[in-house]
Amino acid sequence: MEAIVVSVRREGDIGHARRAAASTAGEMGFSPLAVEQIAVVVTELATNLVQHHTIDGQIIIRMTDGCGRPAIEIISEDQGPGIAALHQATQDHWSSRGTMGCGLGAVQRLMDTFDIESHPTSNATESDTPAFGTRVTARKWVENGEQPHRFNYSANSRPYPGETENGDAFFIQEDHDGVLVAVADGLGHGSKAAIASRRAIETVRQNVRSELEPLLGVLHRKLSGTRGAAITLVRIDLEERKLAHIGIGNVATRVYPTGTSQLVTLPGVVGMGELDRPRLNCMTWPKDGTLIVFSDGISAKWDPSDEATNWDNSVTVIGHNLMKAFGRSNDDATVLVVREAD
Repeated sequence: MEAIVVSVRREGDIGHARRAAASTAGEMGFSPLAVEQIAVVVTELATNLVQHHTIDGQIIIRMTDGCGRPAIEIISEDQGPGIAALHQATQDHWSSRGTMGCGLGAVQRLMDTFDIESHPTSNATESDTPAFGTRVTARKWVENGEQPHRFNYSANSRPYPGETENGDAFFIQEDHDGVLVAVADGLGHGSKAAIASRRAIETVRQNVRSELEPLLGVLHRKLSGTRGAAITLVRIDLEERKLAHIGIGNVATRVYPTGTSQLVTLPGVVGMGELDRPRLNCMTWPKDGTLIVFSDGISAKWDPSDEATNWDNSVTVIGHNLMKAFGRSNDDATVLVVREAD
């Protein structure tokens, strides 16, 4: 398959690049969810080229391979002045144009590999002029087909701006009955918060078949000596059409179209002090349900009427939009979106 090169100079070119990438990914055998993720990545990269008025911006789409599987490679390249603050530019909530600045952070989250090169004009000499201003290269491999696909889900998570370690952590695992979802928000942010949240998720991983109430007790013991964390656990059982939920602290859960009235978390910190008997919430899992679990780094001031939560969109687009529109600039942030596959 020859490379597809899309010149990106104006708004209309963004859709052209997105459609070309989605078509290529579909022909390569990517799942519908992965095609959506690739489309989001190309949209973000092309939008950056337009918003920054780059010189000779282009998106290159081509097939490559590695790890014994085919992969799609997306390259965004321009002849512009380059990015001086390269480390900052790859972080969410940094922007040189006053926008939310989620583009490159989203690319990193949604693709398997990510690389960026930039040659700021101020660092170049007449005798050593680079062949490009900024080049972003991202790859995603075709799934190996070993994972179950009874659910579609997306996960967006990023650290407190300026931090290198994420104080949030998450877990999603399907089995023959359904899916287990967990989000842990370590108290505060930085490395100590990350230690608590990672320990929580590793504990969940080791106890995936446990009932939720005893699992929360295990988590409380395992997190003793750490900063502690807010934790929410959700299990969806497809055979019984039941959702079970339990949570301590400020990790919120919403199910649409049903709502949130039955999914209340208790105050407290897992791993610190005495843990009151947790409250297990159960509800019927609707066939058309969308589960959203998010840490308090995502503002709760959104509702189903918001454009970001247009239910006609895929889980990838909903999660990306929630992070972009409602992610706070003063905390780690995580949002998981889960929906039963058609």
